[in-house]
Amino acid sequence: DYDYGRPLSFSGTYENLTIEGNLINNGNLYNETVLLRGTSNDISIQDNIITGGAWGISMEGNYHTELHSRNTLILGNHISGTYYGGIFLNYHFEPRVIGNIVENESYSGFDGLNIQNCREEMLITGNRIFSMNGDMGIYLNNCDATWPSFNGLVSNNMVHVGGTYSAYGIHINACNGTRVTNNSIYLTSTYYYPS
Repeated sequence: DYDYGRPLSFSGTYENLTIEGNLINNGNLYNETVLLRGTSNDISIQDNIITGGAWGISMEGNYHTELHSRNTLILGNHISGTYYGGIFLNYHFEPRVIGNIVENESYSGFDGLNIQNCREEMLITGNRIFSMNGDMGIYLNNCDATWPSFNGLVSNNMVHVGGTYSAYGIHINACNGTRVTNNSIYLTSTYYYPS
């Protein structure tokens, strides 16, 4: 980690935390603007305006399965001007990412939503991702639901990825039990994939 500071940072074990209605600006591109690291339960991050930083919201749970974070809600945030991406989640049970707007007008290699190692009833819906210079609108990696008891749902999202860099609207890698329905995906990237 670079020691350039973070506007909002939590670590360790924490529960019943609400981050709501804040205007949060990060003047550097090296650290996360809102960082939560550790084991958490019942966390709500909603209706914030977040600008700048490496990631707008980064929530890194505990990699031990029994200590994954639970019941995370990220709702109605507006994120722009970040370097790596909008929202990053890792090691969560039942995360809900709903109705957020993520905008990138400058940076290549950008992920609107990057969701990794999440389990059970994951819900990614109603988000709007605009990345004018690539790379991924929504990226899911190693997210598993126990079918048919639980399932992951990616639905009703609007994704636009443009520019001259590689472009993926929704990219899913090594995920089980995930449904992808009723999304609008618009790619305008002119990147050329040589054969």
